[in-house]
Formats: sequence, C-alpha cells, structure tokens
Amino acid sequence: MLYRVEGIVIRSMDYGEGNKIITLCTESGGKTGVLVRGAKKPKSRHAALTQPFTYGEFVFFRNTGLGTLNAGEIIQSHHTLREDITKAAYASYACELLDRVLHDEETGTFWFKQLKACLEALESGKDPLIVMSIYEFKILQAVPDMLPSLMPVFPADNSVLMKICLSVRSWAEFCVEAISILIRLH
Repeated sequence: MLYRVEGIVIRSMDYGEGNKIITLCTESGGKTGVLVRGAKKPKSRHAALTQPFTYGEFVFFRNTGLGTLNAGEIIQSHHTLREDITKAAYASYACELLDRVLHDEETGTFWFKQLKACLEALESGKDPLIVMSIYEFKILQAVPDMLPSLMPVFPADNSVLMKICLSVRSWAEFCVEAISILIRLH
C-alpha cells in the first residue's frame, strides 16, 4: 500500500553500503520505519531527506514491516539545529526521548505536534533548558506509566524552603529542592 505522510526524521542509520533506514514521527501514522535506497550515494536525490530533524512529506510503499521510500519533499530542513552542537544535542535528546516513548504505529498527533514545536523553538533561539523542560514534562504527562505526581511539602516553621518531590512510576524517585521567596501580604 502506498502512503503519503508528513513527518519528522527522528532517527537515521546506515543499512548496507548505500542505503539508510529512517524512523519517522508522523501525525497520522505514528512512528514508522522507512528504507531509503541509495541514500548514502553522493548523487542521491533522497540524501537530504534522511538527515535528522528534517520535516517533510514522504511517499513510501509498505505491506508489512519496513516501508520503502518512493519520493519525498523537504518542508523544513532544520539545518541550523545540525550546525550548532548545543542545539543538535538538545534536538537529538528530544528525538531520542520520543523514539523511546512512542511505540511503532501508535497514533502520533500529540507526539508529532510536541516534537515539531520543540524543534521550532530550539531553532528560533529560545532557551534550550526551558524548551526541553516543557517538552519532557508534556511527554511524561502523556505516558500513562510515567505520570509524575507533584507533592509539595511545606515546612511547619514558615521557612522559605519548599521541597517538591517528583515521583515517576517505573523510573526512580527524584527530589528537587526549590527555594521560594517569602512574600508578605499586608
């Protein structure tokens, strides 16, 4: 069956001498693996499509398992993310997190929009720590097995210290101490 989808390349790996396998996060089909024949060859027309973080329209054929790319068009290359090592690291982390959380062919509208917004925010120069914190929290919220529960603990002596414990099922327990500013109401 022939599929035409918009997607973001979240993983790209070499396969044989001249081929690549890319993993796409698509809005309609979730996470999908696609074989791109000849992508490693110097004159390949699909080489640019296999770059990580590339947002494009992909046409591929698939019966079962891995699809084979027939055609594609780049909508947004996100080349600035690949040129800056810091942005590349954050974008790679965002893609890797999504790859680990999202199962094959799981509906991906929410995941796709979150990843797209994250990559666009990183590319536009917003603070990567804030962008990634928001992205991580949204991803963790959407996964039923990893729902964080925030439990604020207020000290009895009205001190300024507030401890927020974050408990994530199937991971570990994290405690974050946040120092708040005491505001007096008159």
